[in-house]
Amino acid sequence: MVDCGGVPGTIGIVIKGTSNHVHSFEVRNCEIGVMVDGGGWHHLNELYVHDSVYRQDGTLHPGSGNGIFLYFTTGNLVNGNRSISNDAFGVHLENSTFNTFHTMWVTDNCPSTASPPPHSGGYLLSQSDGNRITSNDISRNGDVGVEIRNSDGNTLQSSIVNDTKCTGTPGTGIVIIVSADLNVLRGNQAMRNENGISIGCPLGCTNTSGPNVSSKDNLLQDNNASSNAEEGIQIGVSNRRNRLQSNRSLANALLDMRDDNLNCDQNVWRSNTFMTDSEGNGPTKGCIR
Repeated sequence: MVDCGGVPGTIGIVIKGTSNHVHSFEVRNCEIGVMVDGGGWHHLNELYVHDSVYRQDGTLHPGSGNGIFLYFTTGNLVNGNRSISNDAFGVHLENSTFNTFHTMWVTDNCPSTASPPPHSGGYLLSQSDGNRITSNDISRNGDVGVEIRNSDGNTLQSSIVNDTKCTGTPGTGIVIIVSADLNVLRGNQAMRNENGISIGCPLGCTNTSGPNVSSKDNLLQDNNASSNAEEGIQIGVSNRRNRLQSNRSLANALLDMRDDNLNCDQNVWRSNTFMTDSEGNGPTKGCIR
């Protein structure tokens, strides 16, 4: 076990270089639980990282309050770990590429203090390309379950992203935002959030960058975005050339499917199951199908 005692500036485990194997640690009460700093091709297995503490001094510290933080690293295998009850994000990638996260529990990551971090949730990918997140439980996190921001060619598959509302206000389950292209969301469940899945974040999104930076050529296939407090699957204006196929979105409080682009622009909706949409004409008419 590594216990940092909540001391500001502490990192439980720092991994550098290449090809290290780290497994079976418990890491708690650090500012950053586990940090992979540069290099790559490491294996992180069966770690239990929890209660990482956000530093409250008015300055934004990269990685502060994160459970697992990958920074300028590539090709790591992160498998069978639990990153739970951290103040900021369970897993945060910054300029990190071609990493694999499999059978992870990234849940209940939510501010525990009166002065929370500006953003919290399950996964945050920032300027990080070609990563794979498969068979994860990413439930009950802060204001976002999975955020893919300015990151291309990532895959989120066969994962559960439910109940994103631990701050008390429901958040977005999965969001692709700020020029994030060629990402694949396949076979995921995004239920009981504010919005299930968003490209460009048109409604109820906590991100401040707005919807008008185009994310394009993303594929959403075989996802279930039902029973959300506002909308199921939504695309903001200027986000185009996205493909949405064989998704299920039912019983959402406002709309099941929404596209803010005129006649869906170059977005292709095909073989989806839904009842209500932004065109107001149901599943058999218009460009949302």
